[in-house]
Amino acid sequence: MPGTLKPLATAGDILPGGQQLVGIPDGIGVWGRDRFNLYLNHEISGAARVSRFTVDVKNADITDHEYTLDGSEGYSRLCSAEWVDNRDGFGGGYFFTGEEQDDGLQLAIDRKGNVTELPWLGLYAHENQISVRRLPGHTVVLNFDDNGGSGVGRAGAESELYMYVEQPLSRAARPG
Repeated sequence: MPGTLKPLATAGDILPGGQQLVGIPDGIGVWGRDRFNLYLNHEISGAARVSRFTVDVKNADITDHEYTLDGSEGYSRLCSAEWVDNRDGFGGGYFFTGEEQDDGLQLAIDRKGNVTELPWLGLYAHENQISVRRLPGHTVVLNFDDNGGSGVGRAGAESELYMYVEQPLSRAARPG
């Protein structure tokens, strides 16, 4: 049976909480059930932001919004993202998002909005990281460098695929 597709918000909208939604939304991480929380990053050069929404699934409405990162922190071009938790080897739950720029950092943002930089996951242009589930006793994260490929100024550049493996769970599983 077909479902219903409804836009929750458009860049420029004033959201619950009184703030305007800025543009270039990119990565999403979600946790919760009937009323879920959603982190959304904004790929803005030099002033990247992360929105936190509360969404009522039954009514398909945003009930709250705030900026966890408001752009003043100096992060740049936050790209693809995901929510990781106990199933991935990251107790407590974190929004993983990375800077898509040279020497970019991977960030972990917890449920309360606390940000931890994760330099041990590499300093490069983070494109899309994923955690690998169901590997008992291991924390595994895959990511790739977005400096390669085609496009203006990229001819001949090389991109790399990275794999971070940790056993036993320790540093990566406890960003804070």
